[in-house]
Amino acid sequence: MTTADRSASDVPHGSDESQGLLYHCATQAQWADLQRDGESRVSTRGRTLEQEGFIHCSYAGQVAGVLERYYADVDEPMLLLRVDPALVGAEVVVENGFPHVYGPLPLVAVFDTVPLTRGEQGWELPLAPE
Repeated sequence: MTTADRSASDVPHGSDESQGLLYHCATQAQWADLQRDGESRVSTRGRTLEQEGFIHCSYAGQVAGVLERYYADVDEPMLLLRVDPALVGAEVVVENGFPHVYGPLPLVAVFDTVPLTRGEQGWELPLAPE
């Protein structure tokens, strides 16, 4: 199912998901590469689009769990990329509750970046998901 096919009853009211916003975790180096190349083919930590078949994204309420599970030991600076799925240019499919982009992530789709910092308890999430 694509995000365009989802009805309003499928998503929580007032959340980034209901607005169609996606998040993609990236290192600052990956962000620099995306800005230079105009697109990213990094699916997730250590995996490319070609290896994975899609680019992993999440909704705001899922970001904390993704950071804790997959990025807990990352020491380099990280960002959350806020992505407009309407500008992705590839199919966005929600599988197991997570949005997956079946193609490269173009720079034009990233409308904001949110710097992440590490605290004593791990990554500090600057979002307040509803």
